Amino acid sequence: MTPGGACYNAPIMAASAQPDFFELHQHGDVSEVRFLPNSLDPQMIENFAGEIRRMIREGRLQKLVINLGRIQFMPSRFIGVLMQIHTLVHQNRGDLRLCGPHPHVLEALHH
Repeated sequence: MTPGGACYNAPIMAASAQPDFFELHQHGDVSEVRFLPNSLDPQMIENFAGEIRRMIREGRLQKLVINLGRIQFMPSRFIGVLMQIHTLVHQNRGDLRLCGPHPHVLEALHH
């Protein structure tokens, strides 16, 4: 996979009633989050965390892929949210994968 590239090439179907800074696409039993802006402010991060946690608890996100292809800067708070989501997904017997990180984001994740 190339940095910034799509995680899936399969046809996608957008979910309804979601915030305007990310899209949720369904690929069979896998849900993919795609961010629209290239950076996330603190309010976006909190809204994202709340929305994703709610959907996980409702059983709507068993297999989750978070596409980081457009994100060029990742605040430490967002890394913390990803860790919380990872824990919650696994507690619900699901799976979380990250894909397409920008090289700067990948470097931040490795440190």
